[in-house]
Amino acid sequence: MATLAYVTLQVGDIARVRDWYVNTVGLTVEAETAGQIAVLRGEGDCRLCLESGPPVAEPGRVDLLFQVASVDETHGRLVGQGVTFWRGPTDEAYGHRNAILFDPVGHKVEFFEHLAASSGE
Repeated sequence: MATLAYVTLQVGDIARVRDWYVNTVGLTVEAETAGQIAVLRGEGDCRLCLESGPPVAEPGRVDLLFQVASVDETHGRLVGQGVTFWRGPTDEAYGHRNAILFDPVGHKVEFFEHLAASSGE
């Protein structure tokens, strides 16, 4: 079985997008070559690479999901810092609670948590 290790996005202005993912999502910079690539890492093994180059034509069709302990806490903290969300915390039929915003290029970014399974009572 293969392991997903990297997701790469062409973002144009690497510094602006890198700073957004560090300050908003909480990723850290693992490696960087000025103006060419930035490798970001959060919890887990998959890394987000930001490359210089034109973004995809429809960046909103790219959806990056970040699992958090509490969507409500994450949303509240970021709103308190002035971050604008497209949609606040919402329970989904497929068992996630999420809140959605867009990065500076327009990629959809979701913070999510798994909802507890209903006991049927």
